[in-house]
Amino acid sequence: MNTETNKDSYTRLRDLVWLLVQRDLRVRYRGSVLGYLWSMMNPLLTMIILTFVFSHLMKFKIDNFAMFILSGLLTWNLFHQGLMIGVNSILANGGLLRKVKVPAAIFPLASVASVLVNFVLAFVPFFLVAFATGLKITPWILLTPVLLLPLLIFTYGAALCLASLNVLFKDVSHILDPILTMAFYATPIVYPVSVLPEKYANLLMFNPIAHFIETLRAVLYNGVAPNLNSVFMIFILAAISLIIGLITYRMTRDKFIYYI
Repeated sequence: MNTETNKDSYTRLRDLVWLLVQRDLRVRYRGSVLGYLWSMMNPLLTMIILTFVFSHLMKFKIDNFAMFILSGLLTWNLFHQGLMIGVNSILANGGLLRKVKVPAAIFPLASVASVLVNFVLAFVPFFLVAFATGLKITPWILLTPVLLLPLLIFTYGAALCLASLNVLFKDVSHILDPILTMAFYATPIVYPVSVLPEKYANLLMFNPIAHFIETLRAVLYNGVAPNLNSVFMIFILAAISLIIGLITYRMTRDKFIYYI
């Protein structure tokens, strides 16, 4: 009986997450002429701008610089959008929490899942640009889903932590945007680690998202097997993020009702 009850509960939560994802996508593109095409165009337009600025003005000498940037942007956008949407996810669903007994932790999960849809759609322009620029796609790209899993877990853990704190302290959502803007330029997205002085390159070890960027870039851009130590590192980072997120959530969830 308990097994069947748990199975039914899991099914209901899974269906609820899927409904929340659908709602999030509809709301995000409501009134937009291009709709879901923006999921494909945003990283492409950003790539064009950054490629012009950094290749013509900064004059980085990198083969197929456009794809170098785009491969980093895909990873960064998933993380960035997951946090920016997830940080307000519990507060935004306060009305539902007051009416229905559901774990608030599913709302950041739904936010990250909706961003995953954008990531998948963004692969369309990725392959088009790869074909147009002559980037060689190797079988190692098939490892993308495996390497994507720890990124999703890491993003969910961070989103759960921030969303929980944001219920109690509304400043969290306001300070997140400038912090992520600084983090963008402190991450090797538009520049290779090799151009940094050694002391600054070593500091990248303490930037968790840099490890995900470099590991996914290995299969998306370089077309080689990812370094096993790097793969191990991103799974460790994902576990740490999830643990911190769950601990923060459990310490604050009983107070949610007083703030939403």
